[in-house]
Amino acid sequence: MKWTKEHVELALAHEADLSWVGMDDCDLSAADLTGADLTGIGLPGADLSGADLSGANLGYALLSGANMSGANLIGATMNGALLVRSDMLKARLFMGELVAANMLLANLAWADLTGADFTDADLTGADLTGADLTGAKGQRAKLIRADLTGADFTGANMYSADLTGANLRRANLRCADFTGANIVGAIFKDASFDVSTMWPVGFDPIAAGAVLV
Repeated sequence: MKWTKEHVELALAHEADLSWVGMDDCDLSAADLTGADLTGIGLPGADLSGADLSGANLGYALLSGANMSGANLIGATMNGALLVRSDMLKARLFMGELVAANMLLANLAWADLTGADFTDADLTGADLTGADLTGAKGQRAKLIRADLTGADFTGANMYSADLTGANLRRANLRCADFTGANIVGAIFKDASFDVSTMWPVGFDPIAAGAVLV
């Protein structure tokens, strides 16, 4: 069966269980999936652009290559989800749960990740240009070679995160905690920080090109 947006919305209206269902390359653009239980659903390559997934459970979902640009994922649960090369440009992930999610090479440019929890997530090579990570939790997250240009980390907890080779040019690092983080080869030129920013032992942010504000 080839799933359509109408099929999915009708199934949810009748409280059908769509967890662990395969819907490869399905067009769900602008679909209303508010609060849906989509645990383990297979949506690789699907079009979820502009969809409303606020409060939805997408834990362990297969979303590699999916287009989720502009999607409303406020309060959504995506723990353990596979989001390799997914497009979440300008997606709203406010207070979202992305614990241990695989977001390798994902596009999260200008996404709202305010208060989101991506502890232990893999964001290696991801694009987070201009993303808002205010108050986010990224303990032990992998951000190896990630592009964090202009990202806002105000009050973010990045304890023991791996930022090897990451680009943090012009990032806002005020009140952020980078204690124990691996920042070998990371670029901090013109990044701003304040006296509350916490750094790995021995790191000199001024020498790395960051600006105290």
